[in-house]
Parts: sequence; C-alpha cells; structure tokens
Amino acid sequence: MTFLLGQVPSIWKHAIVTFIPKSTESRLISSFRLISILLTPLEILEKIVNGILLWVSQLRCIPLKQHGFLPGSFTRTQLIDCTHCWIEAISSGRKVSAIYFDLSKAFDTYIDLAYF
Repeated sequence: MTFLLGQVPSIWKHAIVTFIPKSTESRLISSFRLISILLTPLEILEKIVNGILLWVSQLRCIPLKQHGFLPGSFTRTQLIDCTHCWIEAISSGRKVSAIYFDLSKAFDTYIDLAYF
C-alpha cells in the first residue's frame, strides 16, 4: 500500500452509491443526496486517519486558523475570525478586500451509474 505517499489502492476508490431524497419533493436530481457505501478497509482507514487527526488537534499541532474538516471547526468560525480581522483593519484606517466562493453544492453532482 502506498499510504505513506497519500495514496490508496484503486479498488478502494469505488463505492456503491445510493440516492437519498433531501425532501419530499424528489423530481429534480438536485433534491437528492448521494450516499457512498465504502469498502470495509477504506472505512477502517478513515477511522484511523480521523483518530490521528483528533490526536494531532489535541496536541495543538494544527494552526488555529485551520477551519475545515476538524471537529468544532465550521465556516462560521472562519467567518468570525475574518470579521474580527476586518473590523480591526477598518478601525486602523486600512482597506479590506475579500473573495469568497460558495462551494455548498460542490458535492451535489450527478454521477452516471452506467459507468459502474
């Protein structure tokens, strides 16, 4: 296994995908959430990686400015940090510019199951 290189076997990258309706109105593809059922070795690997992440975060090895994919970190914590910096900058007479991208639908993409 090439775990040290950040790679997993290609067979582990396949999953059984199930469509779950987000609401009672399920006529549009966007009203479904895709749920992936992974192979057991990959699920075990995910639990190991999550355990390592928890351990590393408890040791405070991850910077406080990291706001994604960690327990207790959300987009709103990042927004609170940014707002604080912006208010501080504006109060000091400096200019503030920001660009944000909305990736809320990034994973709501259609996958043609005919390929699997």
